[in-house]
Amino acid sequence: MRRYVFVVIPSFFLLAGGIAAAGTLSPENPDQAKLQQMVTNLGYDTTLSPSGKSIQFKLQQGNYVYPTGLQINPSHTLAYAYADLITYDSAQLAKLNLTKLLEENNSADFYFSMEKKPDGKGEELYANAVIPMSGISPQILRNLFQNMTDSLAESAQVWDSSLWK
Repeated sequence: MRRYVFVVIPSFFLLAGGIAAAGTLSPENPDQAKLQQMVTNLGYDTTLSPSGKSIQFKLQQGNYVYPTGLQINPSHTLAYAYADLITYDSAQLAKLNLTKLLEENNSADFYFSMEKKPDGKGEELYANAVIPMSGISPQILRNLFQNMTDSLAESAQVWDSSLWK
């Protein structure tokens, strides 16, 4: 009997380790697991990023699909939602109206940011939102995601290079 238990327990841990590596959340971060469950319950297909530090899903409105991530800060007081909007090449960057883009930052909770691509070929534009973890609920997340997609639809003429004249 003891020998059987000895064999089963290590097998269980190996199986559990394999599942965690496949993209499910470990119980070591209950806030992240709670946040992922809320987003999943809102109807989004969620996965864990390869680093295990963020939840990945897609926001959609109209013809736009925004690959989106949610990451909790180290103190677990804030979460950051960031939608990957578009990559600009150097010609597009020269045409981008940064002043209008800044004007579209409609509040302290929603803003645009840019990041150089690691290969140095262009810059990535992100839409970002800050989410207080205190009192977080599915309703708050639903409203935040709707506000983000509404703001992006309203500002598409500024950031979507396919709409530029």
